[in-house]
Amino acid sequence: MATIEQYQSGQAAQAVKKSLQAIEAQNGPLTGSGLGQILQAAVDELKPKKLNQEQAEDYIRQAKTVAVGRRVCMWAYDEDPPTRSVFLDDLAKGMVDVGKAEYVSVDEALKVLAEQKGHPIIISRVSGKYAEICRTYPKHCLYWNMEKHGLKCIRRD
Repeated sequence: MATIEQYQSGQAAQAVKKSLQAIEAQNGPLTGSGLGQILQAAVDELKPKKLNQEQAEDYIRQAKTVAVGRRVCMWAYDEDPPTRSVFLDDLAKGMVDVGKAEYVSVDEALKVLAEQKGHPIIISRVSGKYAEICRTYPKHCLYWNMEKHGLKCIRRD
């Protein structure tokens, strides 16, 4: 399971980058492979879920604390478009504490999310709670790359 501490330290970003490198080196589908099983087990704990704009807005409105900062994948891939994640509650505080995000109002977070249309929205669990809303960049998104290689990891409920 990804933890707030792993996000703060950059370990989560490095894990994403290493996983993507391993996927890129794999020829063919990951289904049934050892790498696929390892990735699937790790990502299953994050319970990534695809959201529409309205669902993402509901999560933001229900949060007690909201912050925005660079997407975790952007720490590993600087050439990605400059989209930002919305961090909720304990993750928001943790990211602000290490200078990787800034507190914003609910309205400001909603504006950030709306400005980044065209990128799919995924919410992930961090330290056991849904806490990161990301406008993903599929080329460097672990979840989308796993799906592209035959592993189903993004919930669509």
